[in-house]
Amino acid sequence: MPTLNDGGVADAGQRHRDAMASRSRAQQSAAAEIGTIPAVADPQRRTACGKSLLRYLTTYFPESTGLLPFSDDHKRVIARIEQCIVHGGRFVNAVYRGFAKTTIAERAALWALSYGYRRFVAIFGAEATLSSLMIESLRGELEDNELLTEDFPEICYPVQALEGKVQRCASQTHDGERTHIGWKADLIAMPIIHAPEAWLPGYAAGTCTPASGAVLMARGLKQASRGTKKRMPGGKLQRPDLYLLDDVQTDESAASHSQTESRLRIIRKSILRSAGHFDSVACVLNATVIEPDDLVDQLIGRAENAAWQSERIAMIQKWPDAHDALWMGAYKTIRQKYDPDDEADQTRAAAEATEFYRANRAAMDRGAQVSWEHCYAPDTELSALQHAYNILIDDGLDTFNAECQQKPMDRAATEGMLTSAIVARRLNGYPRGAIPAACAHMTCHIDVHDTLLYWMICGWTPELTGYIVDYNTYPQQREGYFSVRDAKHTMVKACRDAQSKDGALLAGLVATIHALQSRTWRREDGMALPLGPVLVDCGYKLDVVAAAIQQAGVPNVWPARGRGIRAMDLPIREWTYHPGDRRGHYWGVFHRKASHALVVESDVNYWKSTVRNGLAASIGDPQSISLFGSDVTAHRLLIDHLSSEIPREKEGRGRRVEEWELRPTRENHWWDNLIGCAIAASMAGARIPGAAPPAPAKRRIRLSELQRQKRGQR
Repeated sequence: MPTLNDGGVADAGQRHRDAMASRSRAQQSAAAEIGTIPAVADPQRRTACGKSLLRYLTTYFPESTGLLPFSDDHKRVIARIEQCIVHGGRFVNAVYRGFAKTTIAERAALWALSYGYRRFVAIFGAEATLSSLMIESLRGELEDNELLTEDFPEICYPVQALEGKVQRCASQTHDGERTHIGWKADLIAMPIIHAPEAWLPGYAAGTCTPASGAVLMARGLKQASRGTKKRMPGGKLQRPDLYLLDDVQTDESAASHSQTESRLRIIRKSILRSAGHFDSVACVLNATVIEPDDLVDQLIGRAENAAWQSERIAMIQKWPDAHDALWMGAYKTIRQKYDPDDEADQTRAAAEATEFYRANRAAMDRGAQVSWEHCYAPDTELSALQHAYNILIDDGLDTFNAECQQKPMDRAATEGMLTSAIVARRLNGYPRGAIPAACAHMTCHIDVHDTLLYWMICGWTPELTGYIVDYNTYPQQREGYFSVRDAKHTMVKACRDAQSKDGALLAGLVATIHALQSRTWRREDGMALPLGPVLVDCGYKLDVVAAAIQQAGVPNVWPARGRGIRAMDLPIREWTYHPGDRRGHYWGVFHRKASHALVVESDVNYWKSTVRNGLAASIGDPQSISLFGSDVTAHRLLIDHLSSEIPREKEGRGRRVEEWELRPTRENHWWDNLIGCAIAASMAGARIPGAAPPAPAKRRIRLSELQRQKRGQR
């Protein structure tokens, strides 16, 4: 009999545990095995849809792309996507909101993989979160779409066998072999299934089904990488062979030249060149034009992008004859005539406008041509034409032109703002540091922050035509695109001997002033120009700036502070000037007792509008302002700064003033530099021909002197 000492009981316990583990593995293996896959319900339907993406979309997705008849515009877009999937190429479809472009792209990706046209489809959206929603949508189709389940059981049946439990992917088997199915937030790996000839005609028994091992990935555009690949069973590395780009820009990125250029570089380098030299990449971009010269607008309209085949599709292709008389006349009046304090009255007005349209529909429809006649809300609208006019009336022409017509308005012309596209066209071809012979003045402005100093040098003609000659930061940054908040090489790091932030700021200012003054500035004809005036922003720390200027010991360097003088404020020309103060053109030099310093103060709203006009003018025009160089990508951060503010016209004190405000998420430091350089040019004597001279200064009369004058009059 076994005893405790000879280990018999222990051996029996181990045998029991081994038996239980073996039984558990057998149960898990049985649970992981998906068993026999059903036969294809309708092989003819499946085969026919494999020859036509349009038929696939309308047949297998009756609740989305098959819900309403497609327009001729839809059919052309779908045909281009099919051409790209099957034969390759580059295509841009610029379409209006509500065109179902995302839904079409998602299901086109599934078509490409299901029939074996592509092995790795990568969908990229503007942001990663939006791309994850696309994967979620397709997962729902594979799990719940009855028609897909009937005709594509080799895909849907293994997916449904997971029962939503991702952890089952690693152990799932078919006929005892792993399916290698993948089911992640941003990726679907199709199951590897060997086809029984009985349920998939045309395939020899044991061969892999068309979609076996195919990959669908969805990410944000900024996650695109040349190294995107997936290791397939057997060791092969599969790279994407089809890219579907869906609305890859945001409102913010479309308005930013630098962000637009950054996204275009990702497309050109990380995506289009991802296959190397021996394979080509198929790419379709479906998007809406948001801003003039944005990513989509450039791919459609520029000669350097001729490799892209494209079409711009508008919601209204021909306006009706009654556009002014009925639609924008009586119909608009009826729709907009409601009591804003009555929450139900707007609905009443909309219903009355619909009844007006119903009564006059023949006249109001005459001559009109819309892209998609089914694009409207049948519960409240009668036609796609009415739907378009409701958007135009409710949201305005700017929104309608951008979102519906694919022709966004140039708001610079309507709002007086600078866009990235306008500034980007102001490159004059001069090398960095070169000064045109027409320049008579060299000015500088330094914008002050704890982290960085932003500086700019400009040359000016006597008539205030300006040339940006050089700009940078102290300390200089290694990155091409940065902000004052995330700068890695800061003032404190550059001035390690300083004991405080103020000490580092003082040392940095002195070093910057000396570095700029020590350079020799020569015009293209060889004549040397002195640098000055130099204005240093003191709105942050006047005492430190004044101390740095004194320590630098360089002449013609001034503390400066900009004032955003509003329409309701007292104009700078009406300020009181003391003896020793100096009055200029929308600027003045004032003695500030607190710091014992002379400070240049200016009406920056006026000067921002003046500089805006200069940047908007064509190169060569009087008072135009241009940038050095010919490579726009070298100026992408500067261009963002120069287009960072928006003017708002306000009225007060009997005058109209453009009051400038910073656009959200933007920085404006080099914009402030350029404004300061223009003010310094005015101090040096440059003047816009025809501009009114400064008003005579009002001499301040002391109270005692006023009392003496009154006594003398008596």
